[in-house]
Amino acid sequence: METFNQRFIEIIQLLYHNHSDEYFSAERIASILDISSKTVSRTMQTYSTSKVYDNYGFFLDIKRGNGYLLKIVDGNKFEKFIEKYLIGIETENYKEEREVEIIKILLLNEENYITVQDIADKIYVSEATISLDLKYIKHKLQKFGLCIGNKPAKGIRIEGSEMSKRLCYSKYLFNHKELIANEFEYSNEDIQYIEQTVLDILNIHQIQMSDISRNHLVLHIVISIYRMRSNYFITFENEEAKQIIHTREFVIAKAIVDALKNRFFIADVNEEILYIAIQLLGKKSLSGKSQYLLAKDIEEILVEIFLEIKKKMEIDLQEDVEVFNYLAMHFEPMLTRLKYGIKSNNPLTEDIKVQQATSFEMGLIAKKVILDYYDYDLDDNEVSYLAMYFSLALDKLKYLKKPKNVLVVCGLGVCSSRILLYKIRQQYGDYINDILTCQIHELRQIALSQFDCIVSTVEDPIATDLPVIYIEDFITDLRNEELDEFFLNDKYTKFEIEKYVRKDLFLKANTMKDEEEAISYILQEIKKVYDIPNELKKNILEREKLSSTAFGSYCAIPHPIMMCTEETIFAVLILNKSMMWDKKKVKCIFLLSPSKNSPGDLRYFTDTLAKFIANPQLVAKFSKSQDYNTLKKLLTSVE
Repeated sequence: METFNQRFIEIIQLLYHNHSDEYFSAERIASILDISSKTVSRTMQTYSTSKVYDNYGFFLDIKRGNGYLLKIVDGNKFEKFIEKYLIGIETENYKEEREVEIIKILLLNEENYITVQDIADKIYVSEATISLDLKYIKHKLQKFGLCIGNKPAKGIRIEGSEMSKRLCYSKYLFNHKELIANEFEYSNEDIQYIEQTVLDILNIHQIQMSDISRNHLVLHIVISIYRMRSNYFITFENEEAKQIIHTREFVIAKAIVDALKNRFFIADVNEEILYIAIQLLGKKSLSGKSQYLLAKDIEEILVEIFLEIKKKMEIDLQEDVEVFNYLAMHFEPMLTRLKYGIKSNNPLTEDIKVQQATSFEMGLIAKKVILDYYDYDLDDNEVSYLAMYFSLALDKLKYLKKPKNVLVVCGLGVCSSRILLYKIRQQYGDYINDILTCQIHELRQIALSQFDCIVSTVEDPIATDLPVIYIEDFITDLRNEELDEFFLNDKYTKFEIEKYVRKDLFLKANTMKDEEEAISYILQEIKKVYDIPNELKKNILEREKLSSTAFGSYCAIPHPIMMCTEETIFAVLILNKSMMWDKKKVKCIFLLSPSKNSPGDLRYFTDTLAKFIANPQLVAKFSKSQDYNTLKKLLTSVE
């Protein structure tokens, strides 16, 4: 089988991301990759005698004077090349972009069938690649109640209700004003007129709305106008929905339609106004509300959510009235969105899932309670919005700050030691677990590993890896910037991940058929090392059902929904051949079970793993080496 050097792989990756049939010259490639054109030419000459790579389903079209063009002839085979050589977040993102592009083509071509080959020609990939993508696209469309209809000899098209199609339009055309203007035949002035009209009417009715919510409302109005002009009208069979006619939002929606109908020649149809009113109900703002009348059912469900968070994560938010009220105000429009199937877009979702993992886990607990209470299923966008409020609560209450064990070294006698100890407790008592005093000569008899820091009045250097904070005049004033940084800002907190990366839990396998088989195999190996509770597997699978822990870059981080192990457990499984984890390909599986006695471990672990996963070079290096010491070194360097 063909082998390739790293430089050639980088060039292929660049050509792979070329969305047109434009040839790339050696000079252009050299400029982008910051290498010399001679290096490019020499690299390509090495493979010029073997331009067709049958094993990986592609060939290089080389034209003298023009350059190089990558052509894919077998999408399935080329997927193997991507998996083996182009592993990384960039290629994963490109695949996602390609799927979105296909959905746009299907949406904008809904009246007619279109062949797979025609779609392939539009985005310059092979027919086999499109066929492979369609398997994943079907799952995306199912979330909107849509499917792909297939007619022999004619092709495929999107099928479903008008409401479902509009919601899908809003998801995949959001933030694409240029595309909207071109495909929907709007001028820039038309879009600006709609935006200003909406802003003016919202101001008249004293409705405050975030920029992103208002832009999304404008998008729904643009879509509504486009669909009406194309003779597609919304219908509501739900009698309850028609009760919205009696709401304030319906009055505002009608005012918007009245202001737009003459310019855009649209009908004054009640159900279209109702559609805009529902969008308004799903986008209420928290701004400007000093008091909020809490609905009884919302109060009950929030109490239950806070109780579940305390039970499963040992984090008590019940005293945080401010966050409770913010969540209550967020719930009313959220429940409207869930009721009518309106999709919410949070551009920070992927960042929140990885970088604010503890808050996202709390959002998933809320998701489960809401599902049980209302039978509404939240997607990751909605969960991430809830996570933002939980993140605020965690920052306020400092639940992630582990109480410190402090050793005070004082050379001024027992009385001075007691004064210093008292003052430290008085000023930082909320952040201290235990505090002891000693003289400098007693240090040899003390196990320093049990402490988090040393506070010393003695200038003599102390041989230790612990942070040592030297203080002078503590009698008159204990204020010290280093103490503040240590206790209040966690500056000196160091989570040593290498302590948890065990060689006997560094596992390898060929592949796994699904998530459950992979998790079962890892837990079977963990049982040889740790005494784990029976409910650990159940808790991990329950967490996985709420939201996939495959985070891109061919990595997954399964963990339990409820902390249930006495110790923090970390195991790694590296696969020779990638498996499907939910709808993503995965080769590296990091199973984490934080100790129920140290819930903060989850944050430190996920912070480190997030940085690792977000770096495709590091993931590629580990995936290629599949070596325990390499992983340990890489994780330690990231930390």
